[in-house]
Amino acid sequence: MVVAVFVLALLGLVSGPAMASKGDGVSTITPKVIGGSVAPAGSWPSQAAILFSAVSNPSNAQFCGGTLIDEYWVLTAAHCVTDGAGVASPASSYQVAIGINNLTAIAASDRIDLNSIAVHPGWNPGTEEWDFALLELKTRSNQPTTPLISSSQAAATTGGQPAEVAGWGCTSQAAGTCNPGGYPNDLMEADVSFVSDATCLGGGSYGAAFYPATMICAGGPAGTPDTCYGDSGGPLIAFASGGTRVLAGVTSWGYECAQAPYPGVYARVLSARSWILETIAGNLRLEVAKSGNGSGTVTSSPSGISCGSTCFADYAAGTTVTLTAKADSGSGFKGWSGPCSGTGSCEVTLNAAAQVGAEFGKGPTVSFKAKPASKTSSRKATFKFKSSQSGSTFKCQLDGKSWGKCSSPKTYNNLKRGKNHSFRVKATKDGVTGAIKKYSWYVKN
Repeated sequence: MVVAVFVLALLGLVSGPAMASKGDGVSTITPKVIGGSVAPAGSWPSQAAILFSAVSNPSNAQFCGGTLIDEYWVLTAAHCVTDGAGVASPASSYQVAIGINNLTAIAASDRIDLNSIAVHPGWNPGTEEWDFALLELKTRSNQPTTPLISSSQAAATTGGQPAEVAGWGCTSQAAGTCNPGGYPNDLMEADVSFVSDATCLGGGSYGAAFYPATMICAGGPAGTPDTCYGDSGGPLIAFASGGTRVLAGVTSWGYECAQAPYPGVYARVLSARSWILETIAGNLRLEVAKSGNGSGTVTSSPSGISCGSTCFADYAAGTTVTLTAKADSGSGFKGWSGPCSGTGSCEVTLNAAAQVGAEFGKGPTVSFKAKPASKTSSRKATFKFKSSQSGSTFKCQLDGKSWGKCSSPKTYNNLKRGKNHSFRVKATKDGVTGAIKKYSWYVKN
């Protein structure tokens, strides 16, 4: 009980990442793996570096870790993105980079903006229970995802079973701080083992500060290897049947670092699996990717997409979304790709995130080779014209009357004197009609 009270009193220090400067004068959360080694390139393709969007240098901007579990979603720790009262910061505060081991290799194009942040409703900053947050990406990641552990795989997390952890940051600490030069740019990894709930609940360890329903322990003999300040949000990997790597925990808190008998404490993914899946299912991304040299707008029913400006929206699983394409003047809609085809409306029933392609083509332009003078006494007018695209068909119109098929040259006779006349012509190729070419002239009395 004395140990438990002592640990609880220290939660402000040891829960989650410690604050430190990474050399640019910006206070950042600093992650680390103690007793680990440099991760081989490509060995953690789902590993996410969470960055402060306002800090341009990625080595200084990175402060927490996470795991890509869906092409649009990263799972991390709630305490990485909330304040002391458990309130999430704006999504615009953060970016993520996925699958890049060395922080200095993160380019501006690798930094993905967030669309939203979902914090577990049970998150309690005072006790560290339900330390989960989901980061929704504005653009999809093409990196491989890591599957969540399932109830049938729970045996892989029993005491003594092997596990892996990874993160960036301080690799050497003393008295609650990082030793000078302790922050590597390389992703570090370490082999650890799961520690039984009974051990972590014991009087010699965390006691009542450990909540086995939502937490799980892992560490190394004599405390090393271990995760530490700011590895927060990163993955605790278990090995299911056949060696399948599954996400079993989210780095959460601990009493200092690599201090036996205090292993690292992780948010137990199995406890939040339903919330994670329901949150993703309630926010399935439908994205429209426009292509072609033409222009136009795609809108949706239910509303959300008006592209134009907004080319994606989130919908609940099972929602049927109807997309409608409208080409701008001088362009034409050439068709859908992905789950739809043709040029009519596109209906998509969402059971997973989906992307629909919409191609707009630019129609042929018409230029005049010959036309009457702007003022003339002739009641006869001949127009010669050509299309920018060979094989086009033409339609012509005189003085606002009905359009009719035509070809070059086009001649009009017996025009009225003392009147302004107008001629219009447009060209069509492969079903796409270009902008109208106009000309006006005056026939004198």
